[in-house]
Amino acid sequence: MNLETAEQQFSELGPPGVSAEIRSSIASMYRGAITPKRIPFLNRAPTPTQDGPENWQWISGRHFLRRLLSEKEPFGWTHYRKVEPTRAALTALRFDPENEEFYLSNELRGELLWLLVNSLSPTRVIEYGTGRGFGSLSIAHSLKSLHSEGTITDPRLDTLDRLSIDTEQVWPREVQSKTIQAPAKLREIWDGMNAPESQLVRFLTGESLKCYPPIAGPYDFAFIDAGHDFLSVWSDLTSLALSNRNAPKAPSILFDDLGGKVGAGVVKAISIFLLPFIDPREVTVISMPISEAERRQVGYHAMMFLDARRCGPALLRAFDNLTRPAMIRQLYAAKSAYAVARRTLGPIKRILSRRSQ
Repeated sequence: MNLETAEQQFSELGPPGVSAEIRSSIASMYRGAITPKRIPFLNRAPTPTQDGPENWQWISGRHFLRRLLSEKEPFGWTHYRKVEPTRAALTALRFDPENEEFYLSNELRGELLWLLVNSLSPTRVIEYGTGRGFGSLSIAHSLKSLHSEGTITDPRLDTLDRLSIDTEQVWPREVQSKTIQAPAKLREIWDGMNAPESQLVRFLTGESLKCYPPIAGPYDFAFIDAGHDFLSVWSDLTSLALSNRNAPKAPSILFDDLGGKVGAGVVKAISIFLLPFIDPREVTVISMPISEAERRQVGYHAMMFLDARRCGPALLRAFDNLTRPAMIRQLYAAKSAYAVARRTLGPIKRILSRRSQ
């Protein structure tokens, strides 16, 4: 798609109040007036009046866990608590280069995912953003526990990432009581853990829209934790909506990295494509406890949960809007224009950087 076609689609398509802002942002990219990272629409820090995080219903992560554990202890919970620290040390560590220290990223994430899946009892789950696989392991362990208990049959987790499980990447992890940062592959780490629940996991590689229809819905639960810019979240939501196009019920959705220094695009996508259809009282925003090292990196950490048992019909209406041909064409036009702008601005930035040295 060329720039002229993209500009024409920006002028003609899209719901009121959305396409105009996209047009303004992309036009600035065309002119080279600003770099992609400075585009307000794509990466703007959330504000209470426009993006609404301070007006949503907030709950602390520990209180949310207590709510999920309010009844009897779920089957498999004790075993998960036993194996979770080891798996977190292998798949959930991060490194702060400024202070040269390791820290556990979003330390309650695994327990929250396990209990949430146990509460929802889904059969089909999709995760956007495999990363190092800590979330995948937590979800799969909960699915296996539900299956062993007889609550569900034939469970499966599809997890999607741009990197394949055989891609070597720098990997902070704990080995023989020593924390290191060294190249590794996800397949190697997972094989070394010998986790039985990994048999329930299907790994998919690529961008969410390019992987459709190999992404085989419909899904009962989705965990969205891939790219946190606006276009990536828009793509993941569209992929999920397409996968559930003919489903009678909407999936429950959990978003990670809401707000802070990395999640402005997440807030923006949710605000534009989901919240106009959903009663704010049905939105649960979970404030997660984080270490001081992580606080320096991201500011604060929150997750959003949309429970289809409460807002399912509203989510289906939002999905219908996302899968309109005009909306899909607009998404592809935005992604194309953004890619062109990055290719155009990249050499310019490098030239200006050399001149300033």
